[in-house]
Amino acid sequence: WGGGLSKHDPVARRFGHQRHFQTDPKSLGSPTASYFCETPDGSVWVISEIGLSKFKRQEGIFERFYINRPDQRILSIQPVQAGLPGTLWIGTSRGLKIFDAASGKFSDWHSPAGEDDAVENSAVYYLEYDAGRTLWAITYVPSPQELYRFDAAAGVFHKMNFIPEKDMKGNNILNADQQQNVWASTDNHRFYKLNLNTRQTTAYEIDPADTLNFPPEAVGQAWLDRKNRQWFGNYKGLFLMLPGTAGAPVRFRRFTEKDGLPDILIHAIQEDKQGHLWVSTNKGLSKFNPDELSEQGTGQLHFRNYKEADGLQADEFGSHSSYASSRTGELFFGGINGFNVFLPDEIQDDSVPPQVAFTDI
Repeated sequence: WGGGLSKHDPVARRFGHQRHFQTDPKSLGSPTASYFCETPDGSVWVISEIGLSKFKRQEGIFERFYINRPDQRILSIQPVQAGLPGTLWIGTSRGLKIFDAASGKFSDWHSPAGEDDAVENSAVYYLEYDAGRTLWAITYVPSPQELYRFDAAAGVFHKMNFIPEKDMKGNNILNADQQQNVWASTDNHRFYKLNLNTRQTTAYEIDPADTLNFPPEAVGQAWLDRKNRQWFGNYKGLFLMLPGTAGAPVRFRRFTEKDGLPDILIHAIQEDKQGHLWVSTNKGLSKFNPDELSEQGTGQLHFRNYKEADGLQADEFGSHSSYASSRTGELFFGGINGFNVFLPDEIQDDSVPPQVAFTDI
């Protein structure tokens, strides 16, 4: 009231923002949003470490479920396979759990075989299905990190080794992308990719000229775009694997703040239906069109960066905290103040400046 000057910001209204309010029991269960999972009924579940929040999208409210164990944090989530009891697999800092949505209760998963002790008792920070609906898990603590495949018929997990013995030295870091691949870092200028669908392993030897740029000990986020360009994001920036001869050492092109990114630390990568890539960082969200580059990776990328002032949950996002809904085409990015959910096509810059009108002097 009283007139004056108002700021028109069309972008902020298109970044949906869901967050936690202490006084609202139907808001997100805690300030942070770590991981997302969509169940066959269309429900979106959000991990916030101490519990789960079921996002009832049509009503715009959340239903909360807590483990109520201060020594346990939720690290990963996937729907339970059809035919098995429960609603969600829950990976925690102290083993695997089954969550039943009907009762709202968490129960510990117990292995019928001693081989599964690591899955039952260790931190389970990754759960994913392959194309055949086989569940995979990555554990850590105690180290080293290990990969397991679930045999639903027998009800047991089997350990899977795909790193050659020569590189199983030190602490191999396992990272999984959202395209059903597991990546293994080493200390020997090599890294490996296991495709969960084909069970084939690919080895990558890093060109000595690139060892100072690309960190083989921390592959980080990986994304293969629709034109088969392989991208990585980690603490040293955004990387494009350059095309080369099969079996030859691989090289990379690196993108940092000097190229237009808002920050060097890349937390997550997603691709929208138009082929644009979205990357979350510690200083905002960035969008770019990889087709601006040639097939050889030359050319210039133009990054469109968004900040908290544009409607983001905050400038700081969370590691691996992203999801793309196959049902709606929406992208989800989580961080320290909830999460953003949006349709990429609706995030359009307003090229026509609004008319300025004085309502009072």
